[in-house]
Amino acid sequence: MNRIQRKERKGTNGETKRKAAFENPRQLPVLPPEITKDLVSHIGRGRDEDRSQIHDAVERTVPEEDKGDEIAGTTGPELDKGVIITKNWTIREENRNAVEKLEIVEKLSGKNNIAGDVWQARRYWDGVYYGDVVLKTPKRSLRESRLPAELSRIYMDLKGEQENLARFNHPNIVSSSGPTFTYNGEPVIQMEFQAWSFTDYIFFHKTEHEMTGAFMSAAIQVLDAVSYLADMGYVHVDIKTDHIRLDAREDAMGGMGWFIKIIDLDSIMPVGDIRFSALKYNLSADPEKFMKLHEPDVMITAEPSESIYAMGVTLIRALAKRMRVKILPRGLNEMVGNGRITGVKQINGNIILTDEAKLREKIEEIRAIDEFNLLRVYYTNKFRRILAGKFDQDPGGLEKLIRTYREVPEIRKEALENVRDSDIEATVHPEVFASLAECIRPYAQRHDPRTMLRTLEERWSEYLALEKKTEE
Repeated sequence: MNRIQRKERKGTNGETKRKAAFENPRQLPVLPPEITKDLVSHIGRGRDEDRSQIHDAVERTVPEEDKGDEIAGTTGPELDKGVIITKNWTIREENRNAVEKLEIVEKLSGKNNIAGDVWQARRYWDGVYYGDVVLKTPKRSLRESRLPAELSRIYMDLKGEQENLARFNHPNIVSSSGPTFTYNGEPVIQMEFQAWSFTDYIFFHKTEHEMTGAFMSAAIQVLDAVSYLADMGYVHVDIKTDHIRLDAREDAMGGMGWFIKIIDLDSIMPVGDIRFSALKYNLSADPEKFMKLHEPDVMITAEPSESIYAMGVTLIRALAKRMRVKILPRGLNEMVGNGRITGVKQINGNIILTDEAKLREKIEEIRAIDEFNLLRVYYTNKFRRILAGKFDQDPGGLEKLIRTYREVPEIRKEALENVRDSDIEATVHPEVFASLAECIRPYAQRHDPRTMLRTLEERWSEYLALEKKTEE
């Protein structure tokens, strides 16, 4: 066999691997090798064999009964860029000491972050580079304010996140990178660092085939994590763009693959009622969660269904950004802001539901905006596909929405103008929109996480079968 033939065989094998990776919804579509290499270089990741050896060493360092607790303490200057935290450990069985160093790279959290101060740090164990990690500490400004209620909350949140890191073991949920310790008397938790978000990732894809795979596999991986949490009686109440990150690791084909990682584990809590004062919400939150308001002290029910809705809105926003489609603001900050809710007032220190009708009206208004935004992106996508010679009927999940709103002709007109004025080629298959429509159904019509996961897996299989038939 000559060189050319050997090269052709190698290329065919590479294409087979890429196709196999693409068909696996538990992995995101592969990126070109040069892009993957560049992205991985910015993640800050040591060699896999070094990381494994360090994990083994830590396991032999921490007594079994102390795992998950504040196991060691050290002191030093106030955390800031360039500060190096040094911890000395005694490794059991080997009767020797090990030195762990954490060099602060930068602060990741902003001044408005209520959960704590978050830092990126380079981690070394006996001089061997493990990789970049995330350190989380109680928020400095709150510690200095010494407000008892705030201090109690931030320590409870940090303790909850520490426990969640130890409690959950799922490939799409962030994991701990090392044991918790104290620094200057304050707890510090460690977790793996994910530099890139899903929104960063999708801008590297150009074809409809790749884009469809990216969105469908991302939804399936998030739903897999949401289902896992639901099976354990927990729910992540803060699914949003910043919390759906990328992880790079070796895939089943032996190459470097990309996978979804959900972060912010202090937003994972048991399913059930939570006080509104402890509620976490974001620009993608399910507005119907506020229909669950009930006294005393206005409790709100946290349940897995809201994670599905928030994921749907997050992916709609990501798709709109990738396709450069202008969407409407949801107005959630108008409904929920500064600790207040439309139709709810604080009277004598108690939060009281005062106007349920007004609250429900606002909730339905936000739900309508979410559906409008889905249709805005859908019609832009549809017209781009028509210009490319692809004609499809409206998917079943959208037909009802299209019939519901009299504003649809105006939405179609704006979408057509957007296509005329744009040279962006990015499109996805209509199955993506049918799946997103399932996610943002009204609460009473929404499936549970496992059913939703099976539904999207079936849609993905149908899409692959259609693609295969088209190729033939």
